[in-house]
Amino acid sequence: MASIRVLAQRSVRTVLLLGACVALSAPPRAAAEELSFERAVDELRRQPVEALWTAAGHLIQSSSGKSSGPRKQLEGLLKDESEKVRLGAAHALCQLHEPSRAVRVLAQLASKSEELSIRRAAAQALAVAPLSDDDLSSSETLRKALKKEPDPAARLALARALFRMGFRADAAKALADLLNADEAEWRDEAALTLARQGWLRPREEWLGLPDGQFCAPVFERISTLRFEPTPRGQQAADLFREMEESRSRVGDARLVQGERLLRELLVRVLTAYPDHEKCNLDKLFEQAGKGMIGSLDPYCQYMDEAEVLATQEMLRQDYGGIGAYVGLRDQVFTILQPIYNAPAYRAGLRSLDTILEVDGRKTNEALQKGGIAEVISRLKGKPGSVVRVKFFRRGFAKPVEVDLVRDVVRIQSAHAALLPGRIGYLRLTRFGEQSSDEVGDALKDLIDRQDARGLILDLRDNPGGLLRAAVEIADRFLAGDKLIVYSEGRESFAPRKDFRSSGGMADERLPLVVLINAGSASASEIVAGALQDHRRATLVGEKTFGKGSVQQIIPLRATDERTQVRLTVAKYYLPSGRCIHERGVEPDIPAGHVETDDYLLRRVFEMRRNHVFEDYARALWAEHRNALLPVLEDDGGKTDGYPGFETWLKGLGSPPLPWPAARLEVRQILRRLAQDEFQREYACDPASDEVLQRGILELLRKMGVEPASIAQYREWPERFKEMAVPEKGLTELPLDGKAQTVHDLPVK
Repeated sequence: MASIRVLAQRSVRTVLLLGACVALSAPPRAAAEELSFERAVDELRRQPVEALWTAAGHLIQSSSGKSSGPRKQLEGLLKDESEKVRLGAAHALCQLHEPSRAVRVLAQLASKSEELSIRRAAAQALAVAPLSDDDLSSSETLRKALKKEPDPAARLALARALFRMGFRADAAKALADLLNADEAEWRDEAALTLARQGWLRPREEWLGLPDGQFCAPVFERISTLRFEPTPRGQQAADLFREMEESRSRVGDARLVQGERLLRELLVRVLTAYPDHEKCNLDKLFEQAGKGMIGSLDPYCQYMDEAEVLATQEMLRQDYGGIGAYVGLRDQVFTILQPIYNAPAYRAGLRSLDTILEVDGRKTNEALQKGGIAEVISRLKGKPGSVVRVKFFRRGFAKPVEVDLVRDVVRIQSAHAALLPGRIGYLRLTRFGEQSSDEVGDALKDLIDRQDARGLILDLRDNPGGLLRAAVEIADRFLAGDKLIVYSEGRESFAPRKDFRSSGGMADERLPLVVLINAGSASASEIVAGALQDHRRATLVGEKTFGKGSVQQIIPLRATDERTQVRLTVAKYYLPSGRCIHERGVEPDIPAGHVETDDYLLRRVFEMRRNHVFEDYARALWAEHRNALLPVLEDDGGKTDGYPGFETWLKGLGSPPLPWPAARLEVRQILRRLAQDEFQREYACDPASDEVLQRGILELLRKMGVEPASIAQYREWPERFKEMAVPEKGLTELPLDGKAQTVHDLPVK
């Protein structure tokens, strides 16, 4: 009998409230520490901006003794109404090498504060703050601020911050303007900064350098400044000496040979290749760059101008879509699920609708030209712009055309449900900017409000995302000061960097199972691997994908930063020292769907194409909607809850289709119809998901609960070779076995 799985995923965690009740019961020393922290915050409010860095140091000292760790305390101040408090807290977090949220606050203050002293100080803090790839989203804010900032000191600091983020062209142009400033101080600082960034060159190199027009004034100013008996003069002398020494260095012979090889290849192509249209020099160089970088690993990429613009557009979030999960279903471009309250849903599009045209162009032709990405690119566009879509639904007399107004769509990544036995099920679909907060809110609801006694974190088919989100989410399940992951590359470029937890012992009080499969990658593997290494969770499922490398985007000066390279610079390592990359994370308990017979698969696909399952499901939904709702929550893996199922199945002809396969197809469609009508997504489907069933049995074992004591799970142990046996001494847990809704719980 074929066994087919429905993938579902979910993930969440608790925010512990250390509030007034804890403060009242704390010993005198802790109370003194609390007062010390409050005094440090008060000092921030009272001190002038010029004395803020000293006050920020006091803030670090006063918070370092707290049991919850300084990071959580300081992050709480990032939302304070006082700009000085936010500035001091952000700087303190940077000093503690916890810049993830602080950088965004500093960028906002540097760009939007009405007080010049605040803008200056925020920009200066950004110029020395530790940065990560996640902080690139603040670059657009800084670039806009740099264009409108009139103050030379603030402009200088903003330019230095943008240099460190890789936006050299914007920074260089701003500093070039300061080379003509009235005050010598700003001319000197601008020249020194440009010199450190590579614009102090011998005269013979000026013409070959992008923005080479800046070289002459920099060379002239540094040449003069180096003779002054001042700190700036000493810096200029050191830079000038380094420039002269570099002229005498002998080039690497291999590099010279490689340049000769490329030059000869180019000459051969230009003189002999018959198709002149393909001999465009820019294209040839571009393809050479793509080939060189692309040969390193699948994640390295030379990005041409169009790709750079697309990446920057994503960082700015200056794009919109129709708001739907889409894909190919029987080779037809299909709405798999609309995002509720988004443009597609509001315009009437529903699950299983097929999109035939986008702005008058047929989707089947676009699929042949560029695959599914080609159609998606046509659906995306500027928020507020209009796209015309022609779609068809079973039961329609003819296709329907609608105009959709594109919008920026907020996609929820954390989903949660309380399952029978007080099991909190948490699925995480990606690691985005808001994922950690969503997970925290959902965990709080499951544990504090619904009294969950065990947790399942589902990371299946989660491709990853932001490292910061992975660290914060793993932190929600670990006690304090435990290594979560570290990255390490070449010592000179990407030395080892550790990421540690800051939680309390209460974060480890509930038993935990994590579900993984081959679609779990990158950030998913970091979370699963860290929890496994610390023996915090049991992993159930399949070996993960094995993507554990760190990429950095580097603008290329040779093209005036119009092109960039995405280069692997380090790899991720789990607490045990295991490298994730190309190895993945192995489950503690292997579990997966049984391979389905090829003949059965062909039969199911044929029936899908002929809409056999969909027609029956739509007819059932139209006639028996209310009776089907409890069945769609849990049908016990049986068919008696679907009216007329056996008669319909027999009518499909010979050879007979196995009832489990038919049940699953019909159930999936019915659940989609229910989700669309009630605008609520099912969190999971335990009745049809064998990996989830195995995870639930393992969690019950860790909780000390017999599956036979819960009606929904009573028959499951027989389906698996290993029986779920409870641990001794824990059977007194008061579990009622009552099922809660499997619909989404409120996450925000």
